[in-house]
Amino acid sequence: MTVKEQISYTIQTIITGYTPEKIIVFGSFATDNANENSDLDLLIIKKTSDPFYHRLRQVRKLFNKQLLPLDLFVYSPEEFEENKNKMNHIANIAMKQGVVAYEK
Repeated sequence: MTVKEQISYTIQTIITGYTPEKIIVFGSFATDNANENSDLDLLIIKKTSDPFYHRLRQVRKLFNKQLLPLDLFVYSPEEFEENKNKMNHIANIAMKQGVVAYEK
């Protein structure tokens, strides 16, 4: 499986198994600077009141074996809106340099 196919598989698995509102790819894969040591940075927006760590666990459970290393951040729409303009916050970084891979 190519890296592009792995990314598509990862995103589709999250869409099917977690039903997010939006998925943003950011970091080296979004800026075309990825190399063999890069991880896939994903910011996932989902309507939820679950604790942050529980959200991450729910997404990670979708993968028995993940080919690409993942760096996941899951925010509610309200949390994303609250933080997207805060300098150096992950939501701000993802919004500025990220690519929307999925939106409901």
